[in-house]
Amino acid sequence: MSTEILSKIGIGSGLNNTEIISAIVEAETIAEQEKINKDQAEFENKISAFGILKSELKGFQLACQSLQDIGPSTHVGSSSNTTTATFTNTGTTNNDDINSSLVVSQLAAAHSLVSSAVSSTGSLVGAGSLTIDFGTYSTSSSTNDTFSVNSAKTSFTVTTTSSTTLAQLRDSINNAVSDSDSDGENDLTAAIMYDGSNYVLVLKANQGVANAIRITASDSSSSTLSNAFEYNTSDKTLTQSVAAADASFTIDGISMTRPSNTITDLFTGYTLELLATNSSSINISATENTSTLEGYIQDFVNSYNSLYINVDALSATGNSLSTSGPLVSDATVSRIQRTLRNFSTQSITGYEGGPYSASLLGISTQRDGTLSFNTTTFKNTLEVNSNIITAFFTDNLTTDSSSVTVSGLSSATVPGSYALAKSGSDYTLAGVTLSANGSAYTSSSGDTSGMTLNISDTTITSANIYYGESLLSKIDDSLSQLLTFNGDIENRLTNLRDNLSDIPNRQSDLDDRISKLTERYAIQYSSMEGIVAGLKDTGDMITKMLEKND
Repeated sequence: MSTEILSKIGIGSGLNNTEIISAIVEAETIAEQEKINKDQAEFENKISAFGILKSELKGFQLACQSLQDIGPSTHVGSSSNTTTATFTNTGTTNNDDINSSLVVSQLAAAHSLVSSAVSSTGSLVGAGSLTIDFGTYSTSSSTNDTFSVNSAKTSFTVTTTSSTTLAQLRDSINNAVSDSDSDGENDLTAAIMYDGSNYVLVLKANQGVANAIRITASDSSSSTLSNAFEYNTSDKTLTQSVAAADASFTIDGISMTRPSNTITDLFTGYTLELLATNSSSINISATENTSTLEGYIQDFVNSYNSLYINVDALSATGNSLSTSGPLVSDATVSRIQRTLRNFSTQSITGYEGGPYSASLLGISTQRDGTLSFNTTTFKNTLEVNSNIITAFFTDNLTTDSSSVTVSGLSSATVPGSYALAKSGSDYTLAGVTLSANGSAYTSSSGDTSGMTLNISDTTITSANIYYGESLLSKIDDSLSQLLTFNGDIENRLTNLRDNLSDIPNRQSDLDDRISKLTERYAIQYSSMEGIVAGLKDTGDMITKMLEKND
């Protein structure tokens, strides 16, 4: 209808009514159109900016995770002869230099037994049962031998039938070992080896004299089984290929033994790995790791500053020389900035001598929100207390008593330092009475709720428990909450995407309004043109009548 009307208007008045109507409609709707255009551009820019923000936060999180994986110590171990032994950091080290001489006189060995050779892995082993346990032999001979059982190891029995093969016996032993494994160690391994012409069953225990193997056939076992697979003080039908042995060595002239060649309890935080015997002493040492640690701290500061500067740019307020950032005055970004600024002052609990904060390492917040790193403060702190390094890089779960270990935590357990005390026959942890189940003691309330302690010596009356979450872990947790699918950023993005998806509807409503306004004004102008045309016709008729009279 409006097209027909518009084609007729302007005939009487001679005006360009089409342009006039368009101008009027535009004047009435331009503010709303500009608001739609502005909102669309703003929503798109903010969505893009939040994408950049997420990427920046993820990059900083990955940098923190990489530093946490490194878990550096204040000192670094080394060996002067790595073919004889290695000396490396594998835990939290004491803040002490180490410089010791080492002589290895004997390596620890795992007791190994070998069966007689058979032509096939399908050879039958005979019916019966074999009981296998672990302990110490007084000699390696077949006579006048005694055996002391290792009570820390679990014995087990395997049963065979007249159709059991050598391969099946191997599998039965390995399965029984797995089922009886209560200490996390694989006490015995059974394997079949081909010697070039025949097959033999090889049984190998863990290193150490107290882990030697004893195998006894039941009285009802067939002679086939007992004559081939026994090894005890009276019957050794299996052949000993390697005798069980402890490692023997001296440190600075002090004689020592260990059941394994991997020694983790010699120096706190270090592992000594014995590889060969030696007649001349070698040197194992640990020296300060300050320059490397400074580099890691500086890497952290640089990564943080890069993130903070970019976030600040996204939310900056404009002035006469610059425009505002796309996320200026955004409440979500303001919360993120507060979270970032808290990292340098956050209290780190659960470490001996704590609580600590990053400021003790020389990390401080500058006026513009970025971090600075004072290496002098860092070195001074390191000389006095190295625990702050652990508190920065590495989570902590320790006690100050060798008789107390932490065997369990729950999601309700809060990081912190807690005092264990004995009251009568009960133990309390941070004032909470623990429930006992054998040597396991569990807290059911308070900040220690869910923490389980294993107390091997109940004569102890007190101890301190340290459960610490490092600063890097705290940062990782905070960033994960920000970046999670239902976190602040994603919720804000969802809201922006919803607003953006509503733009076509708003535009469609405006287009409908424009169309209706145009049609209404077209009708009005068409009516006006009709009146003007009628007046013009009347005028023309009067003019002609006057001309005739003349």
